Amino acid sequence: QERHQQKEEECQRLLEEEQEIARQEEQKKNHNKFLPYNKVPILSAIPKLPSALAVHKLKKGDYVEMYHFTNKGLAEAEVSSCSLNDDAFAPTKDDNGHHSFIPIAAAKAKETIIPDKDLTWAEIDKATPHLLLEMKENGWDEERVQSHLQFLMALSAHKYRHDADEYGKRALIIYQDIVRRCWHNLLGTTQSFNLVPIDKGMIKEIRDKLLYKANKTLKDEAMQAS
Repeated sequence: QERHQQKEEECQRLLEEEQEIARQEEQKKNHNKFLPYNKVPILSAIPKLPSALAVHKLKKGDYVEMYHFTNKGLAEAEVSSCSLNDDAFAPTKDDNGHHSFIPIAAAKAKETIIPDKDLTWAEIDKATPHLLLEMKENGWDEERVQSHLQFLMALSAHKYRHDADEYGKRALIIYQDIVRRCWHNLLGTTQSFNLVPIDKGMIKEIRDKLLYKANKTLKDEAMQAS
């Protein structure tokens, strides 16, 4: 009888192990069914979430374009999340040439992205708090989040930000694009650097190049018209 009981216990143990394995497989396959939720009423203002592509990049700690967090980018993400099959995947290549698979919704989002250098300051101002919040939500180190905050605040406080002409403002936007991309690309190398100290000389150089290009275009147009 004791052997019979041991056999029953062993069968029960094996059954429970099989059930646990099946549960784990189900959790992997249908992840959303098992996500936790807060036991609180819905917020009066439902937060807008960025695209699957932006979240994918943030989770990896990669560079993410500001466009994803502008009003237009968030609106597009909301539409695409409701209209595309999240289970379908498409191949993609990151800035370093590495290949991976992302949801088709994320691949579609790549087609409408506006580069940071072509955004307006109004768009960057709107995008900044959304970007910083999502960095926190996706596990970024607090020191890195704070350095991005200080970096963007320093640019916003720069004298060019309130220039009468557009060249200074555009220079700050281009500087933000160049430096943030460079910061990500050089992480873990001997050339890595701190985002926060602003290179005023580099910003002035970018502005001077923009002004020179604009003046040259005007001269060329005048010569063609004469």
